[in-house]
Amino acid sequence: MTDKDALTRLAVGQLDPNIYSSAFASRMWMRRLADTSTTGVARSFLTVPFRPQTYLNLLYLLLAFPLGVAYFVVFSVGVSTGIGLLIVIVGGPILALSAGVALGIGSVERRVTALLLGVELGGRPSVSGETRRERVWNLGTDLRTWLALLYLPGKFVVGTVALVVFFQALVTGGAFLFVPFYYEDPSLYVGLVRDRPIEIHPVLHFGWNRLLVTLEPVITIGHREVTTLSEALAIAGFGAVVSLVGLNLLNVLARVNVWLARVCLNGAYDPVAALRS
Repeated sequence: MTDKDALTRLAVGQLDPNIYSSAFASRMWMRRLADTSTTGVARSFLTVPFRPQTYLNLLYLLLAFPLGVAYFVVFSVGVSTGIGLLIVIVGGPILALSAGVALGIGSVERRVTALLLGVELGGRPSVSGETRRERVWNLGTDLRTWLALLYLPGKFVVGTVALVVFFQALVTGGAFLFVPFYYEDPSLYVGLVRDRPIEIHPVLHFGWNRLLVTLEPVITIGHREVTTLSEALAIAGFGAVVSLVGLNLLNVLARVNVWLARVCLNGAYDPVAALRS
């Protein structure tokens, strides 16, 4: 029921004024909430280059790729070798050593996450148990020990995606932003510069009145020479949009990494804290 219909029914006495007042207030509150939410999302999207945390997130994610590669090597070599040698006596110790290395890496990751992202992740400086055997057993049977090992390939995935977004969005968008400063250069081209443009031929076949109809449009991906200021400004505007999208995606990836660290590292044994205590 629209507000106009409600007012009409209210005028002829078919609607309780108290019910209408409550429903109208609730509807207006929901509208204001939706408007506020939309405004907040738009403001957050547009102001991302002006927030210092954005660049701390960027630094964190740029470090994530080389660290992720190293972590993935540790994970793949340790786990594959340990599982492959479980049939003999050395497989178990190799897996235990891999888990121990993962716990040490987790200690470093907690401190880097706190320093750059401002997120504190808890770690245990000790393991329960009265004897050394009990402590080793409790550590080896603790699920959080093996979750720390799973964090290593997860970090590699996040770092790889972040590197792709950085080069595809930020580097490309940044290059577009500077086009107005050197658009008069005769060698300036925007797009995919090759000896010949790339052509994509999607084909659609369908039957119509006992006939086979084929649609084959040609999509050409190439480059364009920029010769005027208006073209350069248009490209710079497109670059600004691409850069904003890239920065927001990187912030999302930073939050994904925080979530991954919370799941895999929060509450696990912290050997660095144990050495300090």
